Amino acid sequence: IWDDGLSVQSSMCESRMTQMNTFLQDDKYSQAEKTFVYDGPEGYKHLSVPVNLDTYCRCFVFPTSDPEIRSVFGKVSDEEIERASFEASPRIQLRPLDRQVLDASLRDLITEMKAPSIRENYQRVGRHNVLACGKSACRRLHPYKKSRLGFHGETVFTEGKLQRACESRTLVLITSDRALYMVADTDPVTTHQQSKQKGRKFPAPIPLGALFQNAVWPHAVARHPWVNLKKITIGFGFQRLALHFSPSTDYERAVLDNELTYVLTTANKLRTIELLQHFQGLAKDVMSIGQVQVGHLAIENDDKQVLDALSEAVAPDSVGVVLHYSILEQRWKRGDRGTVRRVCVVTDTNIYLLDEDYEGDGSEPFVLSSTDPGKFGNVRYRVVDAAQLSQIDSVQAATADPKGVTVVIRPLSVLQRMHNWRLVSGDADGAEKLVEDVRKAMKMAAM
Repeated sequence: IWDDGLSVQSSMCESRMTQMNTFLQDDKYSQAEKTFVYDGPEGYKHLSVPVNLDTYCRCFVFPTSDPEIRSVFGKVSDEEIERASFEASPRIQLRPLDRQVLDASLRDLITEMKAPSIRENYQRVGRHNVLACGKSACRRLHPYKKSRLGFHGETVFTEGKLQRACESRTLVLITSDRALYMVADTDPVTTHQQSKQKGRKFPAPIPLGALFQNAVWPHAVARHPWVNLKKITIGFGFQRLALHFSPSTDYERAVLDNELTYVLTTANKLRTIELLQHFQGLAKDVMSIGQVQVGHLAIENDDKQVLDALSEAVAPDSVGVVLHYSILEQRWKRGDRGTVRRVCVVTDTNIYLLDEDYEGDGSEPFVLSSTDPGKFGNVRYRVVDAAQLSQIDSVQAATADPKGVTVVIRPLSVLQRMHNWRLVSGDADGAEKLVEDVRKAMKMAAM
């Protein structure tokens, strides 16, 4: 059985029998993963799983038919409920708490016999960059902490203390008509975790060489029913989304936080709108049963909070009118430092390169206590570099990378050197828009 980071030993919480039942239940699914045989289309068995995730989810991960449920005088035995629940469950490995919530919901559907189908219907799958905010969310999705880097790639210290920033994690997000599955994918955190273990230990990404015939089960660090989605926050400029879930159990609510927040850094307006419509539609379908409304989903934007945070970061200067805002990455011409997530803001007077952190994500010095879940996901900024629009010598797309942009900044003094901002947008369209918006701002400032 895995340590899910949410367990607290207490004789008051559960009896020895309940603990043993939980162990046997989780052991059943871990054994099933080891012995399961691929039962999808024969012609697909040699396909690569990482390359064909959508097809894999459709023909193997999610059952395509409901199990037969046998009853005696209208009653279904516990053994029959357990068998039917196992056959109807997606072939996704879960944490014990998430497994208990899923099994409880399936038990209700089976015993009440009101739903036309007890299995979940697969919707879509995709890879996304995600950050967890708050103690509860971070225990499910462990933060990816790195040394905070300055403009020249130097390590940042504050009062002699090394500062760390949290980068986004790469996850495979799988949606069904009932829940969101956040599945581990290959990234620096999972690579480090798996290097210390023998075999495929939970939560492990799908092996890069896995084929359909290997019958590999995805490992979900979190499963959140849509009925628990309370709020979606649209990021400034449609550059990100924040999903706010309530805990699935009273136990998790009592021990950890009242809210689990995840920030999806899409860095793309169209992708953000598409995800918003997808999540909103699934949540509303679950929250509306016939004419009865069983939940409410709030849709908000963080424009005011972002502008307030920007004003605080650039003080005593004023922000002015924001003409461009994009999440991107900074890279360096020399040195093996990789890339760092930044935000580029263009106003009617200045251009800024900033660090964007989120309250509750574990970044320093903006670490937030888990006692204020209402602020999880709120942005905080730190100026990395800034210049007046009149200082911009040139802005142009990089020749080798269609997503790359180089902004050359003239110094205010002859004793200083030129600053080259080497930036990488989320896609080629984002790079073109950045170049266009900077040039427009320069023309406006020169008038």
